[in-house]
Amino acid sequence: MIQEILDEVARATKKFPTWPNDIIHAAGVVTEESGELIKAALESVYENPKSTAVDVRNEAIQTAAMAVRFIKSWDDAEYDYKKSKQHKQNIPCAACDRGDFSLGHSELCPLNKEIK
Repeated sequence: MIQEILDEVARATKKFPTWPNDIIHAAGVVTEESGELIKAALESVYENPKSTAVDVRNEAIQTAAMAVRFIKSWDDAEYDYKKSKQHKQNIPCAACDRGDFSLGHSELCPLNKEIK
């Protein structure tokens, strides 16, 4: 099993030689693989035979391989721990979103100030 994981690390590294520098995107790669694992597991139970036990095991190997790559960059001190740029979002209210003016604009709606 360990050799299978290391073989998958080598295969994936050959196919995708670069790895994210920031820890959030790197963790996202591991999470994406674990999402495929749970999808295969769900399909093997509820949509049989869309995914087989072999498919589930293969996804587990791929998830483990991405976890190894994640830890490898951690051990090599390659991760940046910087906050990304962020922006404010306007929260739509029922009046703005659906045209339902029966309750008026919500308290957080930017148009609420214009109406009063």
